Amino acid sequence: MFTIFAPATRRESINSLAAAVAWDNFASGAARCRRCGGAIADRGPDAWIPFADGSAAHLTCEDRWELQRLRARAENALTPDALADEAEVTVRGGPLP
Repeated sequence: MFTIFAPATRRESINSLAAAVAWDNFASGAARCRRCGGAIADRGPDAWIPFADGSAAHLTCEDRWELQRLRARAENALTPDALADEAEVTVRGGPLP
């Protein structure tokens, strides 16, 4: 008889795999944040996110990076070139064809 463990969600499964892959870095004490380069401790007050490539990031660093990425995309969407594009009628407030 076999017992199969199934995580509650797909996200939980991915997070478990990423944590297992990243564990080798933490066991040696050489884990560094992929965003700020600061040390990541296995135990401590700072939350961190493991990635499937074996790296990790502090939760605050990852959030800051994601906000900067989203702001840059939003700024690029409203450049004069984008606003002048005839295909961007919704940006200019025009009716859809």
